Amino acid sequence: MTLLADLPRDFRYAARSLLRTPGFTVVAVVVLALGIGATSAIVSLVNAVWLKPLPFVDADRIVSLWVDLSSIGGPSRLEATPSHFDAWRRRAQSFEAITPIVASSVNLTGSGEPEGLAAVRSTPDLFTTIGLTPIVGRTFLPDDGAEEAVVVTERFWLRRLGGDPAAVGRTITLDGKAHVVVGVVPADFRFPYGEKDVFIATVFPPELLAALAAFVPARRAASVNPMTALRAET
Repeated sequence: MTLLADLPRDFRYAARSLLRTPGFTVVAVVVLALGIGATSAIVSLVNAVWLKPLPFVDADRIVSLWVDLSSIGGPSRLEATPSHFDAWRRRAQSFEAITPIVASSVNLTGSGEPEGLAAVRSTPDLFTTIGLTPIVGRTFLPDDGAEEAVVVTERFWLRRLGGDPAAVGRTITLDGKAHVVVGVVPADFRFPYGEKDVFIATVFPPELLAALAAFVPARRAASVNPMTALRAET
């Protein structure tokens, strides 16, 4: 009880002491604010990177494939070329799916103001490979590549389509070509690098693949150690 009874007196004494030294008080408050802000930022980063689970089914089975030329004196990490991707798909026995994706940009025209969008082009099995569930509509089907269907992000859906569930099935124009919106993925889906607006199902013709280097996510079989798979099949 004595401790609680002394608290008001201690607070008054502390307040008078701080008022007598305003310079010290300002510095102390600024340092405390910076410390709290930095700590909050670090905790948020750690939560996002290490603690928060990835929004994928069996996320521990998703791997990234790349080319390692260190054994012959080359770079230890290069993005795959079409020849690598084709060979991996033909020979891989330890992966359930391997998907090439290429970051690009497209221009949205038609309804509303024209806008440049951050896009990802991939084969239709992208979302099956990574195991992502849409919040509205569906992800790609095997035949969607020929039609170049699009899955949009929640950010784009809210900003340009009004957050309307009926937007699924609507046509949008990208680089002068009509695309049908088939689904919406969550706002926290940032794949492979940073925020995107649209994902476009694409059948890559040989002449286009020949000029591209692709980021290649894959889903390994549940019974296979990922490092063993990489050593055995690349």
